[in-house]
Amino acid sequence: MAIILAQVGDAVTVPTSAVEGTGAATFDTVLKAGKPVRVRVMVGAAGPVLTQVSSGLTVGEQVVLANMSTPLPPEEGRASTY
Repeated sequence: MAIILAQVGDAVTVPTSAVEGTGAATFDTVLKAGKPVRVRVMVGAAGPVLTQVSSGLTVGEQVVLANMSTPLPPEEGRASTY
């Protein structure tokens, strides 16, 4: 048995790992003329794999995915292991 928390049809979706949240603002990075450009998006239903984008992207745009093998830069005041 599955528990469904949200179900959306005919929605623009992107991989959840491509969505960046900064406070109340949410962004995706897309390729425009071969260069990465950060765009503000509004998101709807979000899951562990896909997130609905209700505005800010159009179908067919190329979304830049996070490179999970690249370490994050250390934040000031946070210990680093590298």
